[in-house]
Amino acid sequence: MSTPMSKAQEILHKAQQNSAEKLNPEVIDPSVYNTQVNVSTKDTEEKEYHMYHCARQSMQVISPTGIPVKFIEGIYYTDNPDVIFYLDHEIERNGLPGISKGEKIVQSDLDPMAALRKKLYAEFLAEQQEAALTNKHTKDMGSTKAKSTLTPTSTANVPTPNS
Repeated sequence: MSTPMSKAQEILHKAQQNSAEKLNPEVIDPSVYNTQVNVSTKDTEEKEYHMYHCARQSMQVISPTGIPVKFIEGIYYTDNPDVIFYLDHEIERNGLPGISKGEKIVQSDLDPMAALRKKLYAEFLAEQQEAALTNKHTKDMGSTKAKSTLTPTSTANVPTPNS
């Protein structure tokens, strides 16, 4: 007859054996190491949005599929292919007067601060590249010779206003 403690020890011993078998390189299936990782470029690419302009500051149009197209401050952004097709078709046949198509923009350009950071960083890189090209052959680090000797002094030599 086994005691509860011996049963627990048996279960623990079996679990240790099973984990040791899993860690043993001879037991692991080598095909596990030959798996290929497919990296999707969709994760790294940014979404493209179509921008549309309206002569009115605020306007709403309902597309035939029932999607509301709301122009806020005269601009509407979308990546929905149904809305893009509808707006392009209506602009082409002049069915929506006052609406025109703008350029395509990426998602990071929708955020004005991100667009500004991107622009400033591009300017910074251009300045760095220009500086590297113009100062390519000059490596003037200045003179190492002292212009005058340093004279030691103390605060005892400084005159006070009372004396």
